[in-house]
Amino acid sequence: YLNKLGYKTTGADLSKESIQYANQFSNADLDFLVHDMRAPLPNKSFNYVFNLFTSIGYFEDLTDNQKMLDSIDSYTKPNGTLVIDFMNALKTIKNLVKSEIKTVDGIDFNITREVIDGFITKTIKFSDHGENFEFQEKVQALTLTDFENYLNQTNFSIIKVAGDYNLGNFDVENSNRLIIFAKK
Repeated sequence: YLNKLGYKTTGADLSKESIQYANQFSNADLDFLVHDMRAPLPNKSFNYVFNLFTSIGYFEDLTDNQKMLDSIDSYTKPNGTLVIDFMNALKTIKNLVKSEIKTVDGIDFNITREVIDGFITKTIKFSDHGENFEFQEKVQALTLTDFENYLNQTNFSIIKVAGDYNLGNFDVENSNRLIIFAKK
């Protein structure tokens, strides 16, 4: 979308498969690369950096959040802007559906959710053709205060906090999203 608006754009993801898929859309002003966001990007610098759709908070080691933001700091140009889009963890926890069963194509998926050691954890169990499967997803329940603490250790300053994709004000009780705009 940014590229269609006329911006020279680089997309990065840790998944080789995602980048292979994205490469079909490459052009002279749109490129993609496999990259671990905790590491600097040599020979690259950007006016705008976007971390969208709760793409942070999956690290086991909590210090990796700071490494990621330090890395972003290293390749954001002076006066550059960082946008972080994250779930509103406090509202998510307050409204957590602890247990449910979803049936898809005749398979019952038993889904449980809980907060364990600061992580929102979702466990999915199901059986298919006599074989049992179990998968777990977990993301850190990061709050605005957490992000403020991380960003205070970088060259970024928060300039706006929004609570939805229409950029309405953030309300910790009611907003679905935590969208942070920070300027270097």
